[in-house]
Amino acid sequence: MILTREKTRSESRLNEYRQLVPASFQKHPGKFRAMHGSHRVRKASAIEEIVILEFAEAIAMVRDGRITDAKTVAALLWVEKFSSF
Repeated sequence: MILTREKTRSESRLNEYRQLVPASFQKHPGKFRAMHGSHRVRKASAIEEIVILEFAEAIAMVRDGRITDAKTVAALLWVEKFSSF
């Protein structure tokens, strides 16, 4: 699963979130494959951040509330229900 952030809308809210993340991962460790590395966008809108993690971990993050973005949640749950992988 690849998660991206295209634009930070509220720097203060992002900083609040960053304060909560370490405690969340102590309770629910994730299997991240890559985080915050350098990247180059060729034919798309600019991306601020990229995180790659296992699909099962992304589903677990939806279920325990670590992923709450509506489009991301809908996409993950749709793939979980209707895909064959």
